[in-house]
Amino acid sequence: MAGHDRRSLASTTSSATVPIPVPARPSWVSVGVLAATLLLLAVAGPGAAQSPPGSAGAKAAAKCQQTIAKVNAKFVAQRLKRLATCSDAVLACVQAQPGVEKCVTKATAKCRTQLGVPEVPDAAAAKLEAAVVKACGALPVADLLAAGGLGFADASAACAAVDVAPVAGVADVARCLQRLHAGLSEEAYGSALPRAAELTSQGDVSALVVPDLPVFNNGCGDCGIDPPALGRSVAACGAAIAKAGGKFLAKTRAGLDKCAAALVACAQTKPGDAGCVTKAKATCQKLPTDLATGRTALVSGLAKKCAGTLAFATLDAPAGINLGALACECQQVGVAPVATLDDYALCLTRQHECRLAALVPTVVPSLDGLLADQGLGVNDLLCPPPVSAVAFAGAEPRALRGVFGGISKFVKKVFPGSLKASASPFATRGTARRVGRPVFGGCSAAPGRSCVWRFPISKKPASLTKARAEAALPPTLIIGAQRADGAATDDHFEVELGDTTSDSEVEVEITFADDLDPCNFDLALSVMEDGEVSTYTTVEQTPHVIPDNDSCDGARIVGPDAFIEVLDLTAATANDGEAGATCSPNGVGRNVWYQFTAPVNGMVTVDTAGSDFDSEISLWTAPCSERGFRGCTDDHAGAAQARLEFAAEQGRTYLIEVGEKLPSAPVSTLHFQFEFRPNTPPTVSKLKATLLELNPGTARCLNNGSVFELSFGYSDPEGDVLSSATTALFSAVFLPSHTQAQGEVARALLTLTGDGFSGTGSFLLCTFFGSNTSAETTLQLRDPGGLGPAGTVTINRPPGAN
Repeated sequence: MAGHDRRSLASTTSSATVPIPVPARPSWVSVGVLAATLLLLAVAGPGAAQSPPGSAGAKAAAKCQQTIAKVNAKFVAQRLKRLATCSDAVLACVQAQPGVEKCVTKATAKCRTQLGVPEVPDAAAAKLEAAVVKACGALPVADLLAAGGLGFADASAACAAVDVAPVAGVADVARCLQRLHAGLSEEAYGSALPRAAELTSQGDVSALVVPDLPVFNNGCGDCGIDPPALGRSVAACGAAIAKAGGKFLAKTRAGLDKCAAALVACAQTKPGDAGCVTKAKATCQKLPTDLATGRTALVSGLAKKCAGTLAFATLDAPAGINLGALACECQQVGVAPVATLDDYALCLTRQHECRLAALVPTVVPSLDGLLADQGLGVNDLLCPPPVSAVAFAGAEPRALRGVFGGISKFVKKVFPGSLKASASPFATRGTARRVGRPVFGGCSAAPGRSCVWRFPISKKPASLTKARAEAALPPTLIIGAQRADGAATDDHFEVELGDTTSDSEVEVEITFADDLDPCNFDLALSVMEDGEVSTYTTVEQTPHVIPDNDSCDGARIVGPDAFIEVLDLTAATANDGEAGATCSPNGVGRNVWYQFTAPVNGMVTVDTAGSDFDSEISLWTAPCSERGFRGCTDDHAGAAQARLEFAAEQGRTYLIEVGEKLPSAPVSTLHFQFEFRPNTPPTVSKLKATLLELNPGTARCLNNGSVFELSFGYSDPEGDVLSSATTALFSAVFLPSHTQAQGEVARALLTLTGDGFSGTGSFLLCTFFGSNTSAETTLQLRDPGGLGPAGTVTINRPPGAN
């Protein structure tokens, strides 16, 4: 009697290639396991004469340093508060109102307001830079950069690490300090709330906005602690930790700033005034006592908010606050194991202290030397070495055989340079760092893997004037390792640097031992010159772990519930046999896999928004051994991240591949978001039967009945009532005989109008009544969401109808 029209739902996605900028790499030569190549970078000297101590210019320099401390401390406090406002809101939803979309929507709005989006400048950052330029802009360049002034030329290496190079004036100094303090706030907040990266991701915050927020791959996405009452306590504890940590960091920074301001003021405005220096030294020496008081206050505050009903195991769990993710970080500051809330509080305060200590040579470049003149070092004030060595888990102590299992086991000779079978030379007290943070990490540190690091080397400070006994020897780069407790290992390298009167660069390649324990040591680099050894720069050797879903066979199974994951993709691989169709002209490198089986028909949305790399999403049908390519998408809405939507068929299993478009970024963080929406069947209404022909007696009505047009309206929340995906089923009960009839609408004869969400439809129906007077007719529409409820219309027999 009638048929139906079925079309497949299809969509196309346009794509464009957005290359990822990769820092230019210097050439390097590898001989054995360690190689070093120097690139000498000429840096122009200041263009103006330096103001003498005690002059108006020197006083202005001291005031400039005070302003720098004040505005950067305020910036850190504000950024910590902004991070907390976002994360606390999302954590409260996860823990106390799981699955409540309204809560997450409200939290997301807070996150966007507080942290912004990549395309919009950060107003707070711009304000900080403007304040520094205003306070210091009138200074001669020499007063700002030279060693006898504020010495910011010595911060060039650290500034290069945050893409500010060269440091030629006040605007460069302002931008460098802003970026370093933004990183400090994110790293510190990650220590207070290890789930912060996951939570900000759920708040729709891009990783590009918070690039230094640490990612822990043992996280738990959007899961929480049951029951909600306990979850509320966990959320309150998380907020308390973040607040207390921020308060301690601010107190520590304030004490350090007072010390630095006092010493700088003496040097610039009252040179030779013994009373000024004595008072300033006393100010500095108060800092350890003040920090002890602050640490006690933090422990007490956390006990009030987190102890009692909350077991530490609950806070330690990935579904709680994930404090367990900090085991390695705590060990590296001398706190291990972390088994109680007090242990964690000590770890948190130690990390905050040590981060500030590492930042001192950049924030107050002259402070190391000023403290050294008083017989002090930064570590005498904050981040002192642990009282006793940390007892590491494992067999024999590494100090007995070298952290690499004996470097000589892997290196027969090194050129240029030589292997020294002795402890690394100790840094001379009070000397500034000469080796900057690595600008480029060539690969992921992992057991048995070779990695390349690129380090900036600061030029020789003017203060290094005394001749070495071995005057003919060039400056030397010391490359060794430090345990988490600060003790040097038994082996180190010495590499000749050549002339260091200008800034330079060095690349170092090291193959790590197979039994590497990343918590046990840091790579440590220093410069030895004119009889002095600079303070060591340490590089954490925490490896980037290969994700569990690195291969198709290990695809992570996701269910129908919304799923969010923040994943470190740096160590992911492009496994052999996984090459296939791609949207990217350069191909895809590192990738991970997810698997989904649709419980019912529905729509799937996969999104990588917030990731910090150029991504591509590919869709395949299972199984892995016979997977079939269904399509791919890369750039979405002009951004480098990808978004894929597809109609999932009930019972079918899909493989979702997320890959990094080549060229790959050195370090990559994936924000993966998955959502499945079961399709809702369409409803019909306003059925109407209109007589078109009475007993036509033609081939179009084979049963010799009359032709009716059955019209109707429809509505559907999914918007997929399309002629390509919709069928119509009808049935009729004839009265008074109660004879039944049913059928489908032929595809060519079903007419649909509208946008798929609402509209009208119609088809022709040939009805033979015989002895019956009416036909109770029902109609249902079936689209990818299934078969909808029936609508009913009574068709009465027209006079004269067969």
